[in-house]
Amino acid sequence: MKHGSLPWRIVHSLEKRRQRYFRTGHLVGRFGSKQSVSRALGRLRDDGIIEQLDRGLYRVVPGKAPSLVFDRAWSNPGTEFPPDKLIAVTMGRPTFRDTIRLCHAYGVSRVHHVLAELKSSGDVDVKIADEWIHRLETIKQAFQNVAKRQVAAGHGRPAR
Repeated sequence: MKHGSLPWRIVHSLEKRRQRYFRTGHLVGRFGSKQSVSRALGRLRDDGIIEQLDRGLYRVVPGKAPSLVFDRAWSNPGTEFPPDKLIAVTMGRPTFRDTIRLCHAYGVSRVHHVLAELKSSGDVDVKIADEWIHRLETIKQAFQNVAKRQVAAGHGRPAR
């Protein structure tokens, strides 16, 4: 993302205001037309910087590796996995608390995508994968509910 580009300006503004949740409508006008804001948000979503929770409702993804409860790299302490590898290792033997932490750090859609790949390759049992895919939908719904409450209370809305 280029310094000074519209996606960069949006992210910089959200970080400056420490906003985690926001609606598209709050950005239109300040950052341009609905179309240009939508394109910028699409680029940010594709880069994994934000996650779309609902129509026009987004969450900023921290992107920092979470502190997991169950250390899956016990045989190689201090190992840092790339995000998709960490997700794959965790979803191989998932716990609810660690799955929540992965979803918070990297986004539900990214965790869902990695789990679907593990399921299709046969690395995770189909029944277990289907159960966790269902749980991921529940987690996404919970994130949506939190986001809607935050935005409605004015915590997700930028100061004008």
